[in-house]
Amino acid sequence: MIGGLSVSIGLFNLLPFLPLDGGRLVLVAIEACRGRPVAEKDEKQLYRIGSSILAGVAIVSAFFLFKFIG
Repeated sequence: MIGGLSVSIGLFNLLPFLPLDGGRLVLVAIEACRGRPVAEKDEKQLYRIGSSILAGVAIVSAFFLFKFIG
């Protein structure tokens, strides 16, 4: 069970949202294709968007968890 949880957390971390490692990989791929780094302002904006999405997912997940339990 602990191994399954560890794998699940690892896969979740590979989601392509910037605060996570998957988002970093996407950003590196974009920089490799463009041949130049992404502007710091754009990177910060992507970070905010990704953080907002993840916060929204956490809130919705908690809502459904408490609804299921209650």
